[in-house]
Amino acid sequence: MKFPAPTRHLTPPALRRWPVQAGFTLIELMVTIAVLAVIVAIAVPNLQQFAVRSQLSGLTTDFARDVARTRLEAISRNTCVKMCLSANTSNALIGTTPTCDASGSDWQPGWVIFTAPTCNTAEGTGGTGVVVIAIQQSAYPNLTLTQGSGSGNPGFFFFDAKGQPGMTAVRSLTAQHDGGPGRLTERVLCVSAGGRVSTLAGSSTCS
Repeated sequence: MKFPAPTRHLTPPALRRWPVQAGFTLIELMVTIAVLAVIVAIAVPNLQQFAVRSQLSGLTTDFARDVARTRLEAISRNTCVKMCLSANTSNALIGTTPTCDASGSDWQPGWVIFTAPTCNTAEGTGGTGVVVIAIQQSAYPNLTLTQGSGSGNPGFFFFDAKGQPGMTAVRSLTAQHDGGPGRLTERVLCVSAGGRVSTLAGSSTCS
């Protein structure tokens, strides 16, 4: 007995499911790249300004902190303490003591805090009985921290055992990025006659 062959039902081409291809078209890719380019162009300058402001803030904070520390060390040790700028703070890495730079004007390379037993403002780190308290090495090579010229701006801060700085006028220092002067790349540090440090934005003047 013969059975009829099974009937095959063919799906019309219009009803067939074709595999879906995932991905971007060339136009979509070009649009995405263009949008990313715009975002980067806007973000990069802002990031650079943020980095500069962070460095300026770090340098001015370190300096203000150590001026205050110098005063507190003088009171707590009941002796004179000096903080001077130094151009060779790297000496500490090889076991020798950094020295004061009497002719320098840029504090950015670093500074040294030490006791001055004779209470002589000219005393250096190699004096008899001197104890080096702290050494701050350069951490911001793209910045400068310069003081005004003249005898009213020596390259040191000096406090006696009572915490008196012996200054009769406000001293000013300018922290600046090597990109040039301007409100975003410059800070002014004012050190009062009492040894207190305040920070001003831009090219302000201490009063």
